[in-house]
Amino acid sequence: MSFRDPSKPQVFGAAKGKSGCRHGAKTVGSAQAELPHFRYLKTSPEIIRLAVMMYVRYPLSLRNVEDLLHERGIAITHETVRFWWSRFGVIFATEIRRSRV
Repeated sequence: MSFRDPSKPQVFGAAKGKSGCRHGAKTVGSAQAELPHFRYLKTSPEIIRLAVMMYVRYPLSLRNVEDLLHERGIAITHETVRFWWSRFGVIFATEIRRSRV
């Protein structure tokens, strides 16, 4: 068993050569590596799902979703929520329909 040297910085992702993602967000064994829809995004799938479901499920505007996420410490813009909704909304709706059957 080898231990990491604390004097050297720990390197993850593309710099170490283990990532196929251009942003370095994909790591071995992560949930993001298993979901092809989220492959090239820096944000975790859980945050994307939370933002989209908040916008769809509750009568909130995009700016309200932005404010709620900001209160939780997640700094994104309302345009990002709109992009996620247009890209992943249909995918999430399909998953919900499949689980209801």
